[in-house]
Amino acid sequence: MFIDLINKEILYDEKDAPDGFAIADNLNTQGNAHFQLRDYPAAEQKFCEARRVHQSLKNEEGVAKGLYFLGKVYEVRGNGSVALTLYRTSLKHFSGLALAPQYKDVEEAVTRLASTSSSKANTEVEVCGVPISALN
Repeated sequence: MFIDLINKEILYDEKDAPDGFAIADNLNTQGNAHFQLRDYPAAEQKFCEARRVHQSLKNEEGVAKGLYFLGKVYEVRGNGSVALTLYRTSLKHFSGLALAPQYKDVEEAVTRLASTSSSKANTEVEVCGVPISALN
């Protein structure tokens, strides 16, 4: 039941349609719900969609959050090197946005993983359908 509510497509009249930021935030909310339910493939899909929307809006904070959320997915799946790369890329996007709420969380994740994971993920690994090296 809960998952059905998360995945429900909402139809809007054009005049009432949310803007791109609201759509991306809704996708992140859905991704976080899937993450909490340990449905990591669905969480990854929603986070990728949200990141793409934020990227199209040139919203650096939104892109940074999306990369952070994706890093969490890869971390819980046991792929620390990819998670570390995503967290570090997230920090680059947060540059100049140090007051953003997740900034400290991302710094802590980098510190935590830097001592336990290889410093560089395989650049051939794809995240959101693109090589991880292209997410910069």
